[in-house]
Amino acid sequence: MYSNRPDRKGRCILKNKQAVRFDDHRLPPVAQKMTTLPREIRTQAGVAKEAQRPGHPMFHQFLEEMGDLHDKKNYDYAFGGSPVGNFDRVAKILGMYNLQLHDPAVVAVIYMLKQLDAYLWMKARDITSRTGEGADERLRDLGIYSTIIRCIEDDKANGR
Repeated sequence: MYSNRPDRKGRCILKNKQAVRFDDHRLPPVAQKMTTLPREIRTQAGVAKEAQRPGHPMFHQFLEEMGDLHDKKNYDYAFGGSPVGNFDRVAKILGMYNLQLHDPAVVAVIYMLKQLDAYLWMKARDITSRTGEGADERLRDLGIYSTIIRCIEDDKANGR
């Protein structure tokens, strides 16, 4: 039987199989109790249904992988706020300027703002990244993007 009561490490157990569980103490009490079945159990339960589906056999597996990645990244970018908060914040910054969105330097700035927003959001909420892209990686990305922008601007200035 599946239990949503966590073990000593904050995980839930299903017949000695570890299940994924939100383990952040800052989640609301209802969300703290949320759990999902391990992927192998979900896959076994869905075998008959997937055998009847038309289309590419890997399509739904890819969607599930995308969903898992989305959950991890959304935690980094928006935990405790709007699920699209990172886009809202960057859009507000960009809205203050009359920018030409077809300019490669502007595109690089948008990419850089995404990394800056993620860094600031995680820092403000003392969040540890679930994607492995922590503060140091985000700060390195900022340096890389700013250097790329300098290269783009140099090419423009020198007619390249």
